[in-house]
Amino acid sequence: MPTATPAEPNRFAAIEPRQSQPLLTWRDVSDATDAVIARTNKTLDLFDRDLLLTGWQSLSRFKLLRDAIVQRSVAVRLMLCDTTTLRGDCPRVVSLLSTHAHKLSILGTRNQNSLNQSFVVADGQHLIFRPNMVQSSGSLEFENPSKSIVWITQFEVTWQQGGRKIFAEALGL
Repeated sequence: MPTATPAEPNRFAAIEPRQSQPLLTWRDVSDATDAVIARTNKTLDLFDRDLLLTGWQSLSRFKLLRDAIVQRSVAVRLMLCDTTTLRGDCPRVVSLLSTHAHKLSILGTRNQNSLNQSFVVADGQHLIFRPNMVQSSGSLEFENPSKSIVWITQFEVTWQQGGRKIFAEALGL
């Protein structure tokens, strides 16, 4: 009878503060995102084209995000250029939206050409940055508010400009 293999440890979980770690593959980006979600205690802001390339449809990401929202009361804001694939490709995220809309907000941005970069900022100090949102190359930094502040500001400005707020009911839930 085969035995279950233990989950592979996330190599990004032990990065030292203020050290930049390169991200080269989509697996790197997904693992880095998991490490950031696991560390966040207050806020998690993401700007990306959509959620397809970075592992948001996985069960493990759903559990991490749910635990962050439910156990640590993390406020999550996802700002996406394309929200058309959410219902079909990320039903777990939509499920979280239907049960925890007070802590999870999703906005479809109006100006899709405003940013070409993709980024995740958690607690104002943990940062994943990809200079081109359709490529996996980028970097991860923990506990570096001076690097994160630019992206926090950019996120806030774009969020305040508005867009289409996504509601679970509008997606059929």
